[in-house]
Amino acid sequence: MHEGRIVNWNYDRGFGFIRPMDCNVGDVFLHVSVIHSSGFEVDAVLGRRVSFEAATDPARGKLRAVSIGGVLPEHEEVAA
Repeated sequence: MHEGRIVNWNYDRGFGFIRPMDCNVGDVFLHVSVIHSSGFEVDAVLGRRVSFEAATDPARGKLRAVSIGGVLPEHEEVAA
């Protein structure tokens, strides 16, 4: 699991980006379906610190979040 912060969210289109805090790979695409499948609400995701797993999207060749492990308190550390 990686750790990052949701830095951009388009509520109308249902996607955004996570900026990883534990590696320097650039922003990671995040689709609303990943948030819903993890049991979290979308209404207040912008700016939240999350743990996540990422994989390379075969169609685009860029990283995308494939799961969200949780919304983290600001002080909690995540093991990689």
